[in-house]
Amino acid sequence: MTSRTLGFLFLSLFLAAAAGYSNWLYLDAANSGGPSSAEPAALRDVVVATTDLAISDGINSLMLGVVQWPEELAPSGSFRSVAEVVKRVPKRHFSQGEPILETGLFAEGALGGLSPLIQDGRRAMSVQVDEIIGIASFITVGSSVDVLATMRRTIENEAFTQVILQDVRVLAVDRTLEPRKADSDERVSVVTLEVAPVQAKKLAFAAAQGSIQLALRNPSDNETASGASVSAPHLKGETVQSDGSFGHVVVLRGLTRSVETFSQTETGSESASAVSPNATFGLSQSFAQSSAVRKERD
Repeated sequence: MTSRTLGFLFLSLFLAAAAGYSNWLYLDAANSGGPSSAEPAALRDVVVATTDLAISDGINSLMLGVVQWPEELAPSGSFRSVAEVVKRVPKRHFSQGEPILETGLFAEGALGGLSPLIQDGRRAMSVQVDEIIGIASFITVGSSVDVLATMRRTIENEAFTQVILQDVRVLAVDRTLEPRKADSDERVSVVTLEVAPVQAKKLAFAAAQGSIQLALRNPSDNETASGASVSAPHLKGETVQSDGSFGHVVVLRGLTRSVETFSQTETGSESASAVSPNATFGLSQSFAQSSAVRKERD
């Protein structure tokens, strides 16, 4: 081996060693300045549910736990200690392991049960249902329904059906305040509706005087349907005047009783003139005749 060859061999070994050393320095510098040397992320306590929390059920300490959560990723409105959440009432369902948020709780001091779910100015009324009235148990919490009443007219004693309430929200089904599962086969016996005070009177009167039926609505359907009541002549295909076009007044003339019909579609002076010629005269004459009869008896 010549001296020239040995020179090239030693030069190659030197360059290889220099390259290896340079790579080692680069990797060491990269590792020393990488994530491993960064400060650990700041952590904070976050209160979570250790079991499923039902709507409007009181919360106790056994239902809650505390986990470590990165400070910058902690949910807004979360709590740091269990004591802040105990005795609060959830307004929505919380799943196991889910952080408890202020927006999901009723205000401090709120009672559990149905009352905090009722909107201001509204009332909760329960109606008894069966498989037919309850639409085969398809009604669930949050459903929208119409209420139909079947009663008998005072004068003709004829049965008729009328929609008395529309787009009414279901607050509870039996004693459940959460939506029922789609595959639930439990029978429904009581449905609680959220109604206005005037609607509550209508519902109570209809339930006492006749029977009611619930009609399930599409949640996106907010239109109010118009239409008169339906009675036997409608089912027979007979031509029937609309219930909203005529009204009746019972007139007593002494011992004689009669029924006067007037138009309800007329307004102002027209409506008054439609009623006053017969009804007012009849009532005045009836009162005079009745007074004369009492005087004769005396």
